Amino acid sequence: MSRLRPLWLLAICAGAVILGLLAASAMAGAGYGAPVLPYSALITLIGVALIILTLGIVVRRDMARLEAAARRERERRARKEAGGEQEPRQPTPVRRISPLFAVRVVAAAQAAAYAGAIILGWHAGILLHLAPQVGITTANAQSAVVMALGGLGWVIVGFIVEHLCRLPPDEGASAHSAAEHRDEEYRRGHRGPGRRGEEGYARGTD
Repeated sequence: MSRLRPLWLLAICAGAVILGLLAASAMAGAGYGAPVLPYSALITLIGVALIILTLGIVVRRDMARLEAAARRERERRARKEAGGEQEPRQPTPVRRISPLFAVRVVAAAQAAAYAGAIILGWHAGILLHLAPQVGITTANAQSAVVMALGGLGWVIVGFIVEHLCRLPPDEGASAHSAAEHRDEEYRRGHRGPGRRGEEGYARGTD
C-alpha cells in the first residue's frame, strides 16, 4: 500500500480552494448564502477521527507486542550463541488482529486525509470570498473556519494512523519471522487448508 503523499494532498487542497471560492462567488451572485457545512457536521468529523485514531492505536499495540516478542527471541539466541545461561523459549505470540484489518485501518486513515484536504480547501476558499466582504465575524465565516480546522484534523489523524500501522523494514521482517509459525496455524484454522492468508501489517512503500 502506498503512503500518503503531502504534495498530492496540497494539490487536492489547492484545487478545493479554487472550487470553494468559485462556488461562493456564484452563490453570492445568485443571492444565496455561502455553501458551508453546519456546525453539527463537526460532531461527525470529530467522531470519525476518534474512531480511526483508536483503531490505529489498537493495531499499533498489537504490533508492539509482536516486536517485543521478536526482540526477546533475538536476545535469547544471542545469549545462547555466546555460551551464556540458556533460558526456556517463550511461546511465540499470535496476532490478535488480522493483517487485513490493519490494512483497512490504514486505508480508512488515508481516505480521511484526502477527504480532510478537500474539506479544508473548500472552506478556505469560501473564507477567502467572505473575509474581504463581511469579515470573519459572521456565522458563515466562523463556520467556514471551524470546518476548515476539522478538515485539517482529519489530515493530521490520517498521517498519525498511517505511521502507527506501519512497520519499519527491519522490525517488520523480525516480527513476521517470529510469528510466522503461529500465524500459519491461525490461517489454517480460520481459512481452511490450502488457502493463503494475508501476511504482514500495513507497510509504507513509495
